Amino acid sequence: MAGMPKQAPHLTAQEVRAISKTGYHAVGGVSGLILQVSKQGSKSWILRTVIGAKRREVGLGSFPEVSLANARILAGELKQQIKEGFDPVVERERKQREIREAQTKNTTFQEVAEQFIEKKTKEFKETSRAKQRQRLENSLSRYAYPIIGKLPVVEVERDNVLRV
Repeated sequence: MAGMPKQAPHLTAQEVRAISKTGYHAVGGVSGLILQVSKQGSKSWILRTVIGAKRREVGLGSFPEVSLANARILAGELKQQIKEGFDPVVERERKQREIREAQTKNTTFQEVAEQFIEKKTKEFKETSRAKQRQRLENSLSRYAYPIIGKLPVVEVERDNVLRV
């Protein structure tokens, strides 16, 4: 029939398992559900769909952790939510931002300082690297850690730094 959208063949779980060619493979069952095979051979599920006016690719997880049946269920649920005005990409980004913010709130000054020392040490000249690192650690241990070491980074203010 002219004008009808092309339907992907409805693959079985066994057929999906056998796919090894790099690229995108429609698996049928839900329009836009695709198995992506990387050059390294790893497989992941993608839902290609239009959200608002944008064509988007929404990751649904890796295969075989997410089975074909579960990928179809997930894709169907997401398509329904998208019809109702939900954008899964925006929602995922919002949740990740919240997680990062929560982790940052709990990170202490001392933890951040130790991460900084680890990165900064690589920049020191090799001949004096150990000495410079020790000097930095000693200064922070003596002056900063007793006053602000246990404070969450987000709570460190100018007055705290001046006390150090």
